[in-house]
Amino acid sequence: MYSPVVFDDINYASRPYVPLEAYGRSKTAIVLFAVEAGRRWAADGITANAVMPGGIRTPLQQHAFGDDVSGEARTVYDT
Repeated sequence: MYSPVVFDDINYASRPYVPLEAYGRSKTAIVLFAVEAGRRWAADGITANAVMPGGIRTPLQQHAFGDDVSGEARTVYDT
C-alpha cells in the first residue's frame, strides 16, 4: 500500500533513486510474487508464503538509510 511497485520504471531509470523506498518496493514485489506463485500452483497443492521476520539489527541498515540515520540509531546498528 505504501510502496507500490512501479512496473514502468522498475530500475529507477527515469526517477530519483530513494533507498528506503526501493527497499519497501522490493518487499512489495516479494509479496506479489508469492501471491502469483500460489495462484499458479494451487491446483498442484503447492502454496507460497511471504513472511516478515521482524526487525533484525544488522549493518545492512547503513546502506538503506545512509546519512539519514541518527547517531543514536547508527550506534545500535554498528554493534
